[in-house]
Amino acid sequence: MIRFCIAALLIPMTFATVAQDEHLKWAGHVALPNGQQMPLELEVFKTPHTTTANVRSPAQGVQNIPVTAFRQTVNTLSMQLPTLGAALQLQPNNEGCLAGALNQGMALPVELCPTQSLTHDDYLASLPEGVTELDELRFQSADGSWLSGTLYQPVNQPQAPVVILSGGSGASDRDGSFAGKKPYRNFGIELAKQGIALFTFDKRGVRRSGGDYTQATVEQYAQDIQAAYQLIRSMKAINPEKIGFVGHSEGATVVAMALAEVNADFVISLGGVGLNGIDAIVLQDKTESMARGASAEQAEVLQQIAREYYAIVLNAPDDKAREQQAKAWLASLSEQQRDVYQQYGADTYTLAVDNVNDKALFSILATDPTQHWQRVCVPALILNGDKDVQVPAVENVAGLEQALASCRHPATKVKMLANYNHMLQPTTDGNIELYAELPEGFDENLSTDIAAWIRRLR
Repeated sequence: MIRFCIAALLIPMTFATVAQDEHLKWAGHVALPNGQQMPLELEVFKTPHTTTANVRSPAQGVQNIPVTAFRQTVNTLSMQLPTLGAALQLQPNNEGCLAGALNQGMALPVELCPTQSLTHDDYLASLPEGVTELDELRFQSADGSWLSGTLYQPVNQPQAPVVILSGGSGASDRDGSFAGKKPYRNFGIELAKQGIALFTFDKRGVRRSGGDYTQATVEQYAQDIQAAYQLIRSMKAINPEKIGFVGHSEGATVVAMALAEVNADFVISLGGVGLNGIDAIVLQDKTESMARGASAEQAEVLQQIAREYYAIVLNAPDDKAREQQAKAWLASLSEQQRDVYQQYGADTYTLAVDNVNDKALFSILATDPTQHWQRVCVPALILNGDKDVQVPAVENVAGLEQALASCRHPATKVKMLANYNHMLQPTTDGNIELYAELPEGFDENLSTDIAAWIRRLR
């Protein structure tokens, strides 16, 4: 079965490089064992600094499948897709297309042909009046990886405040792409309409950014934000005294960490976590499972399973022991526990045993965001949706408020947003399975409130 499972002293190169990229695109299909064909797309980005690639699965709404070990010769093109446990190997055929196989336990035939446009890329056509974008700004992070992003700006306002965005967990690109939606791009446009610029970039190892997504940690993401800050600060048209951070979900923790090394002027948390790693994810297991139909009793059982499982993830001495201990724990479950796990835990990113050695999962569980928020003394805006089942607002907002109390700035504001989910989409139901059906998140109402708060800072 094919598994498309998604889930130091900083001295960076700070000049903004805007180059003419070579962006190669192919679209086609992978042939499944049942005789059906599943659409598949490939894009390759060549820049003066690095070559990166990205795979898409349009039928599943997956626009970013990270690529590692990309190799291109005259006759072959090969790459690893580590989040799928797969490899893609292709060769030119007589029709001018690429043919080969997706190897994921078995070799599945693939054919991809050159194309001018890919699924869900029609949004690139235009920007609304009053908004401009500076595309493909590149900068180098502390480990040497080159990252790439886009700066959205209000027209004829060169000294506008700038916010630098750190996206949520997962293979997030600069647009926050999922299921055809582009919430971070939407956010940048809406803020620019309100007179605020926004810089958003592809996460390391995703699309146009170099680095290895599968090896990335929260600490590296913080270094990436620090490098982005140096880039924006170096630009002549930017007011260096009006640069702030905005973090969504895990990104809120990232920007709080980044403040330890750079003097940003303000910080915004959207759906940010205010509990330690294990407590936050165990609570998420409860609220997500109940949103999917679990009873309170079943959710409690899942939490008991999860807490022990996450302790194994954190405390096992090595990868082999971690996998063995996790499998032994799951094998020891009672029939009732096993039923609950299979129904509500086995298919989730944090509890799927295939992810037990995932470095990002370890990093999330090992991080206590409140330790970083305790040191935040600049103005902070904390916004959490009250329909959020991934980062439940009541508990996490309370944790953030308590952390901020140690050095709270008078301009700091904390608010729970009525009828918003974790993706900042307006809704009365926070179930994650509804995200694809709801309107675009990070809407005009949210952007208006954020822009007004930034403008009040002096």
